[in-house]
Amino acid sequence: MDELHHFKYDVTTRQIRAWQAYGILPKPIRAVPPGATDGKARALYPHYMFLAILHLLELYEAGATRDTLKWAAPDIIRKCRQNTAVELPEEGLKAGGWPRVSRALQRAVWEHVARIAEPDLFDRVLLTLETKVGGNIEIPISPPPVRQKDD
Repeated sequence: MDELHHFKYDVTTRQIRAWQAYGILPKPIRAVPPGATDGKARALYPHYMFLAILHLLELYEAGATRDTLKWAAPDIIRKCRQNTAVELPEEGLKAGGWPRVSRALQRAVWEHVARIAEPDLFDRVLLTLETKVGGNIEIPISPPPVRQKDD
């Protein structure tokens, strides 16, 4: 949950475990994260759970009870998994936020689209990541900015 420290909430492991015990959050999977050099398994959630937890924290800060959070959580998690979550306020960010898709990846994806069909037929492309804990993460990839040619 280190990623949550980029936001205005200081969420502790204890709070996440309590929400799991109350049935607000599902239990994470235990696995060695990609790139870990120590070989130790950690509790891992798919990326969309960060948005779900942030939304639940917003409700909690607004005065929602544990029962309300438990009732609301499945729908919030489903919406986040489908990439249709309610947008979080900008002031919730301390710094950074979610990484953007690189321009190189944008160009590569849209060059691939051009090989398949006319790119003008599409508004965006969705990169779908299949998670080990169920559900998919969909990342929209907009067309890259058009390069201006020098005359």
